[in-house]
Amino acid sequence: MRVEKFRKTILLQIIFIWIALGTACGQGNDPLPNWRETAHKRQIVAFVTAVSTAGSADFVPVEHRIAVFDMDGTLIVEKPTPVNFDFMLDYLRTVGEKSAPLRQVQPYKAVLENDMSYLIRNSKQVGLTAHMGYSEADYMKRALDFVKTHKHPKYNKAYIDLFYSPMVELIEYLHSNGFRVYVVSGSLQTFIRAVVKEKIHRLPVSNFIGTRTALTYQFADGQAAFSRDGSFIKPESAANEGKPISIALNIGEKPIFAFGNSSGDQQLFEYTSTNKTYKNLILCLEHDDDAREYTYASGVTFEPEWVKISMRNDFRVVFGN
Repeated sequence: MRVEKFRKTILLQIIFIWIALGTACGQGNDPLPNWRETAHKRQIVAFVTAVSTAGSADFVPVEHRIAVFDMDGTLIVEKPTPVNFDFMLDYLRTVGEKSAPLRQVQPYKAVLENDMSYLIRNSKQVGLTAHMGYSEADYMKRALDFVKTHKHPKYNKAYIDLFYSPMVELIEYLHSNGFRVYVVSGSLQTFIRAVVKEKIHRLPVSNFIGTRTALTYQFADGQAAFSRDGSFIKPESAANEGKPISIALNIGEKPIFAFGNSSGDQQLFEYTSTNKTYKNLILCLEHDDDAREYTYASGVTFEPEWVKISMRNDFRVVFGN
């Protein structure tokens, strides 16, 4: 009798989920129209339905329904170089070209000589030099101006137009189903808050987490402002092992949903998978579509239950509609 009752319970849950999926994905009401009709899309919708529907065996209360996304290569194109890095190099190049003394000072010298080996090895120096002394408001304005006016070398489109439409759509879908969605990236936090907020309006600015620089508070003539004092706040990078640390410090509990695209997200995936209180889903975007974007390996060491999302096979479109 117990076995029969268990079988009936499982059958009812399966029927319930498929009814919910049919409703969500019915004609004219597809929650993810920029995704192809694949098993991966059905898995995402089934997961969201299961954790957000009261009465489901996998229901997760809203306060614990947390999703985290990487930015570079997960939400926006990151080749040939990440957008935040391009922004920093553009600024240093502009300043270096205007000052003869600075042309022989690093990292300006490396930027002007296109010495990428030096710039990559000394990325922290690049980041601090490019941002030190600017107020938060000025920096955010410069960052937003950059992504709106500078064009990607391959697509000849402004960087702001190179967010992956299926990913923006997925964030909106999760948000509409009660998820607290966060972007956790190794890029500078103020850059993320300026640029991603412009594209994904519904998320509060506090949900954008990145590498942080130390700030100095200033109050003068009735105005309050912050400027950078030339150092990073630990963890010095919100990438790799810094992602779980940043989540613990800023969110305070483990996510149930994680989406990344590279070995820099390995620890993010591991951390999310250790949430044994609730059902979790871990997704990694594989860049395998050289015709529409780029082809390069993620470098992630996959666990059996982690899901590889194929840009070529799972994305109906990459940019735009």
